[in-house]
Amino acid sequence: MDEKLKNAWAWLRYKASGLWSLAQKDVGSIWSENKVFFFLFGAVILVIKFRDVLINLLVSSGKAEVKSDEKKDQKLAKEADDANKQADALVQQAQKLEEDKKPVAEDWYKNENK
Repeated sequence: MDEKLKNAWAWLRYKASGLWSLAQKDVGSIWSENKVFFFLFGAVILVIKFRDVLINLLVSSGKAEVKSDEKKDQKLAKEADDANKQADALVQQAQKLEEDKKPVAEDWYKNENK
């Protein structure tokens, strides 16, 4: 049994080495015949990947711009709210001043000369 296993292993190594040399020969001939195709294929892959990277860069830049604009919007909304509060306070002060006015009498000019 041990001898059969050694023979099987030797036969397998022989076939594998033959297959390996055939593969090397085929790869060498494929490379020599199709170099331009491989280079063009690689260039197309690089262009596609560059396009994906560029798209991701633009999307992340856009997201950062949106976040920045949201912060500016919040700041402007707060400023507008503060301005509205100040305007409301001024309106209330004006209304209070009107309430505090004393009516003018018909003879107001007579009291002035005294």
